[in-house]
Amino acid sequence: VLRDKNHPSVIVWSLGNEEFSVQNDPWSHRLMKKMTRIAKALDDTRPVTYSGNNGPTFAGANGAAGEFGHMTINPAETETCACGRRGCVQQYVSASGIARLARKYLAKHEEESALRSVEKLTTKDVFDAAKNGDGAANAILENVYDAFGYAISAVCTVADPEVVVIGGGVSKAGEMLVEGAKKGFLKYVFYPNTDVRFNLAVLGNDAGIYGCCKLLLDSLA
Repeated sequence: VLRDKNHPSVIVWSLGNEEFSVQNDPWSHRLMKKMTRIAKALDDTRPVTYSGNNGPTFAGANGAAGEFGHMTINPAETETCACGRRGCVQQYVSASGIARLARKYLAKHEEESALRSVEKLTTKDVFDAAKNGDGAANAILENVYDAFGYAISAVCTVADPEVVVIGGGVSKAGEMLVEGAKKGFLKYVFYPNTDVRFNLAVLGNDAGIYGCCKLLLDSLA
């Protein structure tokens, strides 16, 4: 099972007495704690969405538990997501989604931007231009941060986590993405969750592949 590099993953850890794991997209993000000890400072840590931890696997009644990327955050969206629906998180926050937003923004606005000279626009181009002070790139990312923060706040309202860990290909943007997502998150979050910590996943986009191997080893043990 391979991880689609275009889609980000979010791992939400929450304190509690019961231990269970949600693992869908490749269920394997449970490895984030087991092998990288990303949450080793948290006692009785239990992941509640989009990843896993110790204990039995929870995949949901239809094997679709934890599909954070397919939460609908914009019912008015006219373009179709890869899943066939419209307005999913990944249409705004994945690598392909950010590039899509950039193309739409440039088509709608006339301001000068270094992005206009890029033949095949990528998310990396958008972040690089933003770091160099490109106004259009920063405006595009403000929309990304807002969408990402909105989606994370919805999950946190239900799960009440202590830490949100962001992985996947888009996480290569580093702290710029983390800080932006947190800013968007604070606009919408339910007040008891305002102190949630945001971290980058240690294994980045490879977490899923490592996790699949770990699940296989566990099944043979």
